[in-house]
Amino acid sequence: MKKLVLSLGVLLLLVGCEDHKAVFIKRKVSANDMQTTIAKLKQELPKHGLVLTSVFNEGKYADLLHRPKKVVYFTNPKASTDLIKCDASLALEIPYKLVVSDNYNGKTEVIYTNPEYWSLQYNVKDKNCLSIISKLSGVMNDITSVITKK
Repeated sequence: MKKLVLSLGVLLLLVGCEDHKAVFIKRKVSANDMQTTIAKLKQELPKHGLVLTSVFNEGKYADLLHRPKKVVYFTNPKASTDLIKCDASLALEIPYKLVVSDNYNGKTEVIYTNPEYWSLQYNVKDKNCLSIISKLSGVMNDITSVITKK
């Protein structure tokens, strides 16, 4: 009986473990290289009222174990101000950011946290704030869909 319970426990551990962070961490493989993906991002941001604030080149610190990556920071001053008015802790998420990285398969990926996560992380209840977060989530999805296409 102990062996049966132990076997079932091991089986549940192996089969039943899912990675739920995938709901909030979005990854899209780009049809372009890193440089082209970032160039397209820089062109796309203003179309959505977003301002590029900086690009951190993590790639210059890459070695054989760490793939090159760039962290791109951007914001919408009005939306950001409105979010901070709702809840000052949301300032921790501003400027918005995404990572453009080469994965181990040689493909370029775009990775970002879905802004919808903020409503859970910071327990946001304000309807105006939730609306801004929802719109930003849609914008992030739209932008990343455009920049990852050829």
